Amino acid sequence: MSTTSSRSRLRRYFDLKRISAAAVIAAAVVAAMPAVAFADHGISTTATVNMRSGPSTSYAIIGSVPSGVSPTYLCWTEGQSINGVNVWFKVTYGATGFISSYYDNSSYTTNSQITSKYGIPNCSTQTSTPTASDTRIWVGAPFRGTWVPINSDCAGAQFPSSCSRPAVHHWLNSAAAPSGDWAVDLGAPSGTAAILYAAPQSSSLAVTAKVDRIRAACSSGVVADGGYAVTVGLYSGSTRIGSATYAHIQPAAGLAEGQTVNRWGANLGTVGSYRYRLASGAVNGCWQGAHLHFQLYSSTNYACYNRGWADKQAIAPSNFLGFTGGQVATGPRQACA
Repeated sequence: MSTTSSRSRLRRYFDLKRISAAAVIAAAVVAAMPAVAFADHGISTTATVNMRSGPSTSYAIIGSVPSGVSPTYLCWTEGQSINGVNVWFKVTYGATGFISSYYDNSSYTTNSQITSKYGIPNCSTQTSTPTASDTRIWVGAPFRGTWVPINSDCAGAQFPSSCSRPAVHHWLNSAAAPSGDWAVDLGAPSGTAAILYAAPQSSSLAVTAKVDRIRAACSSGVVADGGYAVTVGLYSGSTRIGSATYAHIQPAAGLAEGQTVNRWGANLGTVGSYRYRLASGAVNGCWQGAHLHFQLYSSTNYACYNRGWADKQAIAPSNFLGFTGGQVATGPRQACA
C-alpha cells in the first residue's frame, strides 16, 4: 500500500511512507474524533506553522503555532507530504487542528516510532476523551544519553540483577528510595545535568512535583560510594500518585526535601563520579561507571516502562520513559501496553 524511503530533514533521517489520495481523505475523518490530550512531550516548533482543519495544505487555516512553542499534542496521523515528511500532529494551541511535523524538532526513524518514543498515539486509536479519573503521569528522560549503556551482564539475568534492563534491574534499598516498580540505568558523562520532565496524560489533571527524599544512593550509606538518590513525588492535590527516583547524582545547589519544584525542567542535580573501590579495597558493587539509576513507582497499581527502547539506544531530554499512576501494568517490571 505504501513504500518506505530514507530522507534527510533538518539533519534527521526518516523512513517515510508515501500515502495515496484516498488515505488523505480517510485521515480527514480523524479530525472529527474526540481528542485525548498528551501534554509536554518535549517537541516544539522550529518555525511559525499554520494550523489546519485537516492533515493537508488543502484544508483551511484555522490558526498558527509560533516558533519555539510546544502545543498540546493529541495524536499523529499520515497526510500530505511536506518536503518528504508525511506526519501531521493533531494539536491544541488556542484552536485544535493539524500541523506538519516538518516544522517541529521531533526525531524518529519510522512513523510508528512516534508513539513508542514520545508517547503520542496514532489518531486512529483515539476513540474517547479522558476524564478526570485518568491519573496517568508521563515521565521523560532526564538528559541526552543512552538507554541501558552496558548489557554484558544481561545473559540469563533475573531480578534483582545488575543488568540494566528494566525487566530485571535491581531497585534501590529502602533507605535510599521508598519504593520502586521498575528501574533502569541511563548512561551519561559525569557532570551531566539530570532534569525532571513529568506531565499528566490528561490535561484535566493538575500535577505538582515535590522532592520527597534525598539520601545516599548506596546501601553503605556512604556518599563517596555512589552519590545521592533524589526521589521526586508526583502529586494531584495532596494525593501522591507516584514517584521518580534519580540516583548516583550530586543534588543541585539548594535542593531540599519537601521543596516543590517545576515538574517540567527542574534541575535535580548532576551525574557524579565515585570510587571504583571501597575503603576496604573491595570492588564497589554500587557504582562502576558514570550513569544514572532511574526508578519509577506508582502509589496505586504499578508503573510501566516504554517498551520501544533498545540496549545502547540514544535518548534525548524528555523522551518518554514510562507512566506512573492509572492502570498501566498488572505487576512490577512490566512494559507499557
